[in-house]
Amino acid sequence: MSKRHALLLVDDEVANLQKLHRTFVDAYDVYQAQSGDEALEVLRSRPIDAIITDQKMPNMTGIEFLEASQKEYPNLVRIVLTGYTEVEDLIAAINAGKVHKYITKPWEPEALRLVVQEALERMELIRENERLAAELKVANERLRAENAILLQEVEKGGVCRKIIYRSAEMENILRLLRRVTATETTVLIQGETGTGKELVARFIHSESPRRDQIFIPVNCGAIPRDLVESEFFGHARGAFTGAAQEKKGFFEIASGGTIFLDEIG
Repeated sequence: MSKRHALLLVDDEVANLQKLHRTFVDAYDVYQAQSGDEALEVLRSRPIDAIITDQKMPNMTGIEFLEASQKEYPNLVRIVLTGYTEVEDLIAAINAGKVHKYITKPWEPEALRLVVQEALERMELIRENERLAAELKVANERLRAENAILLQEVEKGGVCRKIIYRSAEMENILRLLRRVTATETTVLIQGETGTGKELVARFIHSESPRRDQIFIPVNCGAIPRDLVESEFFGHARGAFTGAAQEKKGFFEIASGGTIFLDEIG
């Protein structure tokens, strides 16, 4: 059974809220608010998929409420009910991405239900595309790590890329790095993008007792927050939706060797 979407209905007039409630209550989880401030409190207390708001309300108009909510909740369907005299302002709001659709009054229940259904279907497609893009990004990062494993098997542990330098400063840096290589301590490497942090990490690994074990570089910035635990610690088959098979995490794969966590900031 598919999950019911949650709608937030916002109107300062009780009669209008009751009509909206009757229109959607059979197919959706419906929540109500009589002002923009009250609606923001509802958004903070429970997950909402779509907002239907009247435009003309005291203290905070519908567009002003949607603008305030967009900053915190950008991925919601936002629909405004309005009179003909307010259409120009709404078109500007639509162009600014604050409103997905406006419906002029008087509205018909069946027509409004269809608008909401189509808007939610589009939003679900957008969310699914974002999810697939995130999974593809993680898969590419995992492939990079696996390629590193295969490369090292071919090279039989020869993972150090030569550092070519010609300065006393670099000599001092390499001397410092060699002092670290014999230890089991965690090393923090700082530097701007492109300055060779991974090269330094590979040098430390190649000079350490772990040189014959695996070296895995991981771009942390490419891993979505909700997949971090699975990617680093692995998961069992069936642990969550989409977990079709058991998968080792980066930490287990790197056991005995070195793991380089890039872009951790």
